[in-house]
Amino acid sequence: MTDDTPWAIRKSIYKKVSDGTLRALVNVFVATEGLDIPPLEVCVIARTMGHASMYLQAVGRVLRSSRGKNSALIIDLKGVVEKYGSPEADRHYHLEGDESVTLDDKGAAKRMKCPQCGSLRSGPVCPVCGLAMGSDRPAVPDIMGMTLSPKNVIDRSEDAAAQYIRIVHDMFDKRVKDFARQASAAYRKDRGCSPCSEWISLYAEFIQGKLPPSKRPEWWPSDVESSRYRRNVSRSAAE
Repeated sequence: MTDDTPWAIRKSIYKKVSDGTLRALVNVFVATEGLDIPPLEVCVIARTMGHASMYLQAVGRVLRSSRGKNSALIIDLKGVVEKYGSPEADRHYHLEGDESVTLDDKGAAKRMKCPQCGSLRSGPVCPVCGLAMGSDRPAVPDIMGMTLSPKNVIDRSEDAAAQYIRIVHDMFDKRVKDFARQASAAYRKDRGCSPCSEWISLYAEFIQGKLPPSKRPEWWPSDVESSRYRRNVSRSAAE
C-alpha cells in the first residue's frame, strides 16, 4: 500500500488485516502512524528513520494491547532500534532542537546488544539465543530441522519449450482472452513449474512477425507455422 493506493482500496485492506484475512501489510509512508489495529503483533522495519518520534510511531502499531495477545516482535533490518533504543526506554520529550525525543541514557542500546547474536534485549537473558548477561559460556540456540524441497523450478528442456509454444499458439489461434497468461497457467498446471521467460519473448516476436524460420531455435514445433500464424497476426493487428 502506497500513497497512490485509492482510499476505498485502503479501507478494504485495513478491514482484511483487522479480521485476519490478510496476515501481512506492506506499506510505504502510509501506515507509519494513525493505524489502529491492536491485534498486529509483528513490525518489520525495512527503512531508515531520521527521528526517534517516527520510529516510536512505527513500532507503536504493534505495541497496543489486544485480547489473546501477550507480546510483540520488532524485526529491525536497518539498525534503527540500536540507534534509538528499546521502545520501552525512558526518554525526554521537548520542543527545542532538531530532535524532540531523546533517550535518557544514549548508551543503553549498545549495552543491551547481545554479544553473541547481535539482538537487543530488554532483560538479563537474550530472547533470541539465550545468552545470559555476564556469562562467559556461549548459549546454544535451539535449531529446528526442516525438510526442504525445490518448488517451481523451471524446466528448460527443448521438450518443455516446444510444449509451451504449442499451448500458447493454440490459445492465440483460438482467440482466447488474455491468451499469454492463460497459456502460462495451463503450462504450470501440466508441468508444475512456470514457463521460461525466454520462450514467452520468442513467441511475442513470432506473433509480431519478427521471428522468421531462419531465426527460430531447432526445438520450435513444426506445426506452429505460417498459414494460421499470418491470418491471426493480420486479425490481431486489425483489432
